[in-house]
Amino acid sequence: MEYSMGKAAGVATGIILGLVLCFILFKRLNNNHKVKSEYDERQRLIRGRSYMFAFYGTIITEAIMICLSFSGVFEGLPIPDYVYHVTSMFVGLITLVIHSVWNGAYWGLNNNIKKYTITFIVLFIFNLVPFVGVFKNGIVIENGYISNFPFMNFLVIIMMVILLVTLLARKRIDNMEEGREDCL
Repeated sequence: MEYSMGKAAGVATGIILGLVLCFILFKRLNNNHKVKSEYDERQRLIRGRSYMFAFYGTIITEAIMICLSFSGVFEGLPIPDYVYHVTSMFVGLITLVIHSVWNGAYWGLNNNIKKYTITFIVLFIFNLVPFVGVFKNGIVIENGYISNFPFMNFLVIIMMVILLVTLLARKRIDNMEEGREDCL
């Protein structure tokens, strides 16, 4: 694979612009216009456990991926090698999200949930856009690998769907518990 200074400069510029955009976005999404979300003591403790579980989830998944790779399970599959390792990171992120949501520590005290929801919907749509070309042109295989399938976008979409399902399930359980408390 050949790299050029122009490509490296483009990637570096993209990363810098992405970070600046994230900084501005987080300031606008929080009610007090701070970049970081604020959590109470209970939420901080839960988030600490969530990070611990996410770390172990990532390490265990990566160990499994390495063992499968060494055993030759992935040989001949048209999926680039990086996808397996990035999947390990996504398992950690999903673990973090599910544990945080389920234990009431996902939303910060200063988060504007309505603005975050709108942002998630926009990001979900942006991650769907690359699939238009795949459906229009079909999957292209070059050098034994699928070259035009947006694997990262696919993983992000899966993660966002899991987040949505977890948030809805937690909300439904909370509503049911509130209903029971009203009856008592």
